[in-house]
Parts: sequence; structure tokens; C-alpha cells
Amino acid sequence: MCASAPLFENPVSIFPYARWARHVSALTRRYRENAPIPHVLLKDFLDDETARHAMQEFPTPSTQAWTHYEHQNENKLGMTERGVFPPSLGLVVDELNSPAFADWLSDLTGIGGLLPDSALEGAGLHQSVRGGFLNVHTDFSHHHYRKNWRRRINLILYLNDGWREEWRGAIELWDNQMRHCAAKYPPFFRLLAPRTSPGKVSRCTTTARRTARELRFAPPTIAPGRAMGSGNQPSFGWTSRR
Repeated sequence: MCASAPLFENPVSIFPYARWARHVSALTRRYRENAPIPHVLLKDFLDDETARHAMQEFPTPSTQAWTHYEHQNENKLGMTERGVFPPSLGLVVDELNSPAFADWLSDLTGIGGLLPDSALEGAGLHQSVRGGFLNVHTDFSHHHYRKNWRRRINLILYLNDGWREEWRGAIELWDNQMRHCAAKYPPFFRLLAPRTSPGKVSRCTTTARRTARELRFAPPTIAPGRAMGSGNQPSFGWTSRR
């Protein structure tokens, strides 16, 4: 009986800690300086092999496990049950939702005591197809089931290859007064980590609002708008108020 081949040639670590370790200081400075809230964009976040496996396995819009969110503020698909994730995506979610990665993220952001959430509350896989959108909003800051947990940072990993900017779908970070868009990022292969609360753990006060503009002209076969992460997309960024 033949043993099955491993999902990845180097299964020791899904996230390339050693590759990113030498960049943490520079990323921390960039994270703190970016407006309208601390955030950082990491291109080529995962090794190419890992990212390709995850993208290829991303569930199609017709998969029954999706929950459809369709009303005046959003039109998208979501999946939060870890048990139905495809193998490669599941491994990525588990790694990025691990204590080791939470510690790495704490080092980068300066937010101590970050806790991963195995329940993926408000997180998981998300996808939008042509016509999908997410209006400007502020993410919820209190965990629905762990009442002493506060969301501190979002982690949004985009898995779109061959994306064209004219298809829209970029994430926008707006100022707190909603007067203008202060930062905008197309959904290419990359990770975006915006902070949700620059104040004390017990006070989620000032926060930028974010949106994903309507997807237009994107061919349905490309299944545009694939994202996984925390917040509107695994929930990695919680701290506990003792």
C-alpha cells in the first residue's frame, strides 16, 4: 500500500517564519506609521507553493458549505466551519491561528497577549463574485461568546492570481469621520493586517472604517474576491481582559 504524498514538499512550517524574521523591525515601523490606523501590507506573505495549493483548493461559489450574505450592506459568501475547509486551506488556517503565529504578530504590532480563536468567530473563508460588495463599516470589537475578549487586529489574506485593478474589489480604509478613503489595496496575492483598536484593551474606541468596493467586469470563472483571515474574513487578533 503506497503512502499518500504530502500536501507540501516542506511541511515543517506553513508560514515562513525564518524568511520574515529579518524584516520584523522594518514592518513594525511601517505598521505604526501607516494611516488612517496602524496597518501593514505583506506581499508574497506565504511561500509560492503554499499559496498556490491554497488558491487551487479554494471552494467554488457553488459549494454548498457557503453561507450567503446578501442585503443592503453586503453581497458575499462566508464559510467559518473549520471541518469543511479543503486540506491545504485548513493547514494554512491552523498555522495562522496558532500560538506561534500569534506571538509573531504580537512582535510585529506591539500588541501583547494576542490570542488565536479556534472558533473562527467572524472569520474563516470569504468570497465575492461579480457584483459582490461590502459597504463601509466598523468591525465588531467584542467576541460574541468569550465576553472578556476584545478584537485587536484583523488579518486578511488574499488568494487572487491574475487580478486586474479595473475589476475593482479593493479594500479601502476610511478615516473615522468617513470623509475620505485614506488607504486602498487591490486584492492581489498578499496579506493585510489592520489594527482595530489603537486604545486600551478595554476601550475599542477610535477605529477606521473599511469597505470592499463592488466587483465589476471580473470573469465569473476566476472566482474573484477570495479572502481568508480575521474580522471580515481565521480570527487571530484577540486579547483577553482579565
